Amino acid sequence: MKKSKKVKKREKKNRPKLKPCPFCGGEAVIEDAVYNYAVMCTRCRCETRWETNEGIAIDLWNRRSTMDELKPCP
Repeated sequence: MKKSKKVKKREKKNRPKLKPCPFCGGEAVIEDAVYNYAVMCTRCRCETRWETNEGIAIDLWNRRSTMDELKPCP
């Protein structure tokens, strides 16, 4: 069943805002391909892994590590 344009617009309004790319500061966009979603930078093409849930792909992109979470290489 196809969703109406009104439903799609409403879903986009409820999405969390995408943060800029952590590497270059470029704008991020959501890519979708038959029930799979990834977030990609429009400038450097960095992207998340593909997920079956759009919210998880957005969370992966928006998550930033804090200095406390980073560990030095052995």
